[in-house]
Amino acid sequence: MNGLLHDLRYAVRQLRKSPGFTAVAVITLALGIGASTAIFSAVDSVLLRSLPLREPGQIVRLQEYHQRAMNVTGATFRDVRERNRVFSQVAAYRIFRQNLSDPRQSLPPEEIDAAFVSEDFLPLLQVQPVLGRGFASDQFLDKAPASVILSYGLWRHHFGSDPEILGKNITLHGEPALVAGVMPLSFSFPPGVQAWMPLPPDRAIPQNRIAHLFTTLARVKPGIAMEAVRADLQVIANQLHQENRSIDPGFSLSAQRWQENMVSGVRPALLVLLTAVALVLLIACANVANLLLSRSVTRQREIAVRTALGATRFRIARQVLTESMLLGLIGGTAGTGVALCSMKMLRTAYPAALPGFAPALDLRALAFAFAASLLASLLFGCIPALQSVDFNVHAQLAAGGRSTASFGRQRARTLLVVSEVALAMVLLAGAGLLIRSLILLHNVDRGFNSAGLAFVQVTLPDSRYAELPQRVQFVDSVLERLRTSPGVQSVAAAGTLPFMPVPATDLEIQGHVSEPGNEPEAEILTATPDYFRTLGIRFLAGRSFGPQDVAGRPMALVINHAMAQRYWPGESAIGKRVVMKDWGPPLPGEVVGVVSDVKQDSLETESQPAIYYNFAQFEQGTLSTYLIVRTSAPIQNMAAAIRDHIWAVDREQPVTVELMDDVVSGSLERRRFVLSLLGTFAGLALLLAFVGIYGVIQYSVSQRTHEFGIRMALGAQQHQVLLMVLRQSLRKLAVGILLGIAAALAVTRLMTSLLFGITATDPTTFAVMTTVLLAVALLASYLPARRATRIAPNIALRYE
Repeated sequence: MNGLLHDLRYAVRQLRKSPGFTAVAVITLALGIGASTAIFSAVDSVLLRSLPLREPGQIVRLQEYHQRAMNVTGATFRDVRERNRVFSQVAAYRIFRQNLSDPRQSLPPEEIDAAFVSEDFLPLLQVQPVLGRGFASDQFLDKAPASVILSYGLWRHHFGSDPEILGKNITLHGEPALVAGVMPLSFSFPPGVQAWMPLPPDRAIPQNRIAHLFTTLARVKPGIAMEAVRADLQVIANQLHQENRSIDPGFSLSAQRWQENMVSGVRPALLVLLTAVALVLLIACANVANLLLSRSVTRQREIAVRTALGATRFRIARQVLTESMLLGLIGGTAGTGVALCSMKMLRTAYPAALPGFAPALDLRALAFAFAASLLASLLFGCIPALQSVDFNVHAQLAAGGRSTASFGRQRARTLLVVSEVALAMVLLAGAGLLIRSLILLHNVDRGFNSAGLAFVQVTLPDSRYAELPQRVQFVDSVLERLRTSPGVQSVAAAGTLPFMPVPATDLEIQGHVSEPGNEPEAEILTATPDYFRTLGIRFLAGRSFGPQDVAGRPMALVINHAMAQRYWPGESAIGKRVVMKDWGPPLPGEVVGVVSDVKQDSLETESQPAIYYNFAQFEQGTLSTYLIVRTSAPIQNMAAAIRDHIWAVDREQPVTVELMDDVVSGSLERRRFVLSLLGTFAGLALLLAFVGIYGVIQYSVSQRTHEFGIRMALGAQQHQVLLMVLRQSLRKLAVGILLGIAAALAVTRLMTSLLFGITATDPTTFAVMTTVLLAVALLASYLPARRATRIAPNIALRYE
């Protein structure tokens, strides 16, 4: 221990004697360790931590398969709950928008997401309210008075943490609802939900096998393996096939652990980022190792003297490793600050990219930072420690203080530079692929013009808007008022908007014969006549909805190009008849127009067949409606006018004005999150590679200054010496780049799910990134070589 303390004190003195070297090494390590800790914290909180529930590994999500995974129908939920032998509870929920108003406060009405949950929902999650006992069984009966459990956040910000709220009525969607409890602060499932309400049988629609409306969870009985769960679900699916011949022949049931299901969408991105940040840390370690190797050359005489006085090689190596450990710990300490700032910046810039990620340096993150510091210390300290004892003591003492680099040191430094270049190439290739993917996505034709487009989502309470004429009157009144506002170019209303996926519905199509279970399908949308003009959607044939298309008249349909091409290729779709079957009694209609395709799901997916129904004719429409405004004025100046026009018709409507550009941008948020981080890591790797190459070439040139003086004294020109240095440097760079390309071709295949429009081996991207890296590396080589060749030959000849 005394020897270790002596080594530590000596290491502190050595680092204090070289503040420039210490600062560069600490900053390099802080960047690498800080970035690694920030990404680890995100991976830990999203992928590694168990959900804050009792025995979360026993909770699974159930889905139906009809050529693709889908939510569960009310009938399937009932069948699984009654027939299974492997679950202790089965629960379903569906989220509805609800208008919240509280007459006791002067707060404006607020729109919240409320989850309507089945009776087993809270017992399955094993969660108890912090206030109240939750729902009673009789509250799940048909016609039971409405009741609600509030989230902790809603109780705090809207009701002022009122402890007397239990047993009182609040107004949800224009009707009283009895407060039955308040959830714990830590409970936030489903994400974003602020209230939970009972799901009575009439809303569960247990006879419906068509509408896939419910997210369904189940708790597996103790000791039951997933293989047994899947086998039991297969038995239930076979029974349903035998009992219901109309069920899709491809129908099956699946179960996936809940946590795996929740993180499956973000897992590839986080694993790519974790790999990238590990490469950055390796480059940082290589850079610091190069710094230590350069510094060890200047300390050769000191080490030789200590060896001559009796210090063993082990003792010298231990001293060098102690200095490396101290550097690593200082860099790790600084890195925790970098990590905390990075996490907060990520959460602020991309709040929705990582659900469940809370920026905080907890014990696990601090332990990772400490472990990364020690590992980095060993990585960058071992080579200098071994090289520090690999020299001839007598030759060094006889050299009179001149420091020379051994062949082993030169080879180690060259190997480190080649490694830096190769790792930087991998990161640049990954970043380049993501950049090209994002550019291609931005160039995708979305089918509408989002510039200057604002919208307000209103949810009409069925207590006052149960009938279609009431909803139509509200929409017409608001749109008429909005048209009079200065700067408004066009207004419309719709049941949904682009980038808001809707389920497909089975159809009967004139002229199209289909087998049972394989019926044609299309997305069902509703819109007012000016919807297409307001969004800038082009008509390809026919007309929009007209004054004659009202309730009681034949149903007019506008379809998209994808539907026309799929079901009536090579002929006109105008006048064709379509019958929708899923939303109640068969609903016949006639195609009157064809419009261009709109990206309904996302920019990445192909447009699916879609049917637009006239808002004024569609009785089966939902109570949630989007009011759309195209304006030439800044939306900030229009928001108050839009709100006043809506409140002039219905004062209890919550109003939040949003931009369609924000919706489009939000659909790419996760991609931009991954790209910004990977791009930052690639830029950092490029900078570190530049510094490493510059340092190696600078040191090599300084060692050969005497040689350059001789060459120039014998007639060599400056440009000849410069080209000689660059050729020797280029050989090292070529090896690193070739190794990096080979590694990148293997590693980037892991990014396939993050790419769009290109392959993981896109030659254009690799060529561009190779050129960028080569240009930076040659610049790093050129600067020190140019400086050395400008020294006068007589000075260079005297250089030591």
